[in-house]
Amino acid sequence: YIIKIMIKVGITGASGMIGWHLRAYLEMKGLSEIKIATRETFQSKSNLLSFVKNIDVIFHLASQCRGDDLIKINSKIDRSLLDAIEEVSSTPHIIFASSNHINISKSSTYARSKILSTNYFENWASKKGIRFTNVIIPHVFGENGKPFHNSVIATFSYQLARGEKITLLVDKKLELVHAQKLADRFYEIALKS
Repeated sequence: YIIKIMIKVGITGASGMIGWHLRAYLEMKGLSEIKIATRETFQSKSNLLSFVKNIDVIFHLASQCRGDDLIKINSKIDRSLLDAIEEVSSTPHIIFASSNHINISKSSTYARSKILSTNYFENWASKKGIRFTNVIIPHVFGENGKPFHNSVIATFSYQLARGEKITLLVDKKLELVHAQKLADRFYEIALKS
């Protein structure tokens, strides 16, 4: 039996590896409504307003992790989301996907971007009386992972399968989590909303 859970959920960054797994996991768990926000959603104010309207939980996974203007781009994504929430007077529990990079390499642009986003969301949620949960995520691996993008596991597997030379950049232990285990944890947090 699949029991329908009467909670309306939105996922930003749903086409990424974590979002893909989360969406599949939530559908398997029988959530009654799952809204998806893609890059195109963020480019249309009316689509973004529709996404945040009448929603209980937003899993905010959308961010850029590489490239120029990383902080500027991620700040724009965050501001757009919160502006839309305010405009429709929504009060969703925001579950933000941060990264353990904030503890490992605080000086990297990606880590600084995640730190700034976390602070922005925490301050905003506190002022608005909205629940905010910051989830610091270790290295994620799993199906639909892109080599040279999502994780060292995806890159290693890709190179190994093709007989390519494996180059070890840093020799250290990694804290790893499979994307489905992470989806399960996100689900548990959402149920407490």
